Amino acid sequence: MSIWIDRNDRDVIERFRSKTIVIDTDPIGTVDFDLSDEEKDFLVISGRVAALDFLLKSNVIPQSRVDSVDLLKGEASRLRTSIVANRASRRNPVRRLLASIAAVAAVILAFLAVNLSVNKMAPATCYAYAPDSDAADKAQPERQCLDHRIVYVKWIDESAYSAVDPVTGRWPNDRANRAITVTSVEENGTPIWREQNLLRVDGSRSYWQKPKSPGAWQEIVADSPNVIPGKKGTLLRRQDPDGPCTDKRQILEAFLPADLQQQIQEHDVKMCFRWVQFDCANKLPLELVRTSQPFNICVGRIVKALSDRGS
Repeated sequence: MSIWIDRNDRDVIERFRSKTIVIDTDPIGTVDFDLSDEEKDFLVISGRVAALDFLLKSNVIPQSRVDSVDLLKGEASRLRTSIVANRASRRNPVRRLLASIAAVAAVILAFLAVNLSVNKMAPATCYAYAPDSDAADKAQPERQCLDHRIVYVKWIDESAYSAVDPVTGRWPNDRANRAITVTSVEENGTPIWREQNLLRVDGSRSYWQKPKSPGAWQEIVADSPNVIPGKKGTLLRRQDPDGPCTDKRQILEAFLPADLQQQIQEHDVKMCFRWVQFDCANKLPLELVRTSQPFNICVGRIVKALSDRGS
């Protein structure tokens, strides 16, 4: 413990820098015990920022998480400025007796942040959503929960497709007929979405296609402000089967605003897509493309959006 209670032991930090997570808690010291709620929030966020930075540099989590780390850094900076201003008119007494307790608490905080980031502290089990009930489909495999993130969207595709329903010979486009849901989360933390279509309607009963591998959607970024200027949201890119390609490959993308659940309660929101070009050699592009191409292929109104929690 003597290593950790002495915050000036820089020699130890230098020797084990590659295996050390350094948390910048300034202006809060190791002997500051009577903390406000704002100061506690700052320590938690600072611990997460340091842990995620360490994991990014160690290539434990994907670079697509950079945007979320930057948001946390901005919040930590805002809280630090506020704390400095609040402390300008008062000074906390230094209590050396509490130094070891505060240091141990900081070590535990960093440990919890690292474990949460690499999903060793497993969240509650979740499932893909079923479009016929808008509820968790426990007949599907379990998956990792994505707290407070949109994982299910259902909309009306008004396109007049023919010969989809073998009974009526038409596409049932007078009601919600398409849905997309997170069905799995890869080991690197990337969610995989699957699309389901309404095949036919028999009286009061609806028959939906089950999620299948063809037509999977890859989540490129989540809650990012870098897809559409001025908007935060999630970018999805469809993984189409390989086909003939001579120069450029056309890939379909969709954008889900972070506040989609609130938007559809206030006004009509369309499900919109865009086509983006990639070199043929890049069969599964995962990078975020800087393009002014709008999401202007709008097929119909979104009727439902759900998150794993807080929906």
